[in-house]
Amino acid sequence: MRKNGYAVLRLSTGGEPVTAVGCIPAPCAGEELTLSGHWVTHTSYGQQFKAEAVSRRLPTSKRAIYEFLAFGAVKGIGPVLAEAIVGAFGTERLIFWRQTRNAWPSCAE
Repeated sequence: MRKNGYAVLRLSTGGEPVTAVGCIPAPCAGEELTLSGHWVTHTSYGQQFKAEAVSRRLPTSKRAIYEFLAFGAVKGIGPVLAEAIVGAFGTERLIFWRQTRNAWPSCAE
């Protein structure tokens, strides 16, 4: 990701992975994204989805919450602490965190 928010992401869609490009500031592992845009074919990199609008949601499954916490969504939480949080609270802790914070977390670069 660049400082201007431009990102090239490899996303899981439940089927084949998709490459998405566009202004997607601070993407986090585990976060759920809904992208609006169109398909383009890059001369060097092939088919990509060019995102023009992004809607974000906090993850809801235990695995996604673990990835979200473990890989940079919250400064100071790494894989070990993320595993402990998810093990102790499951999906409840993130729901509480989402309800008590107004700002979206910034992912570590």
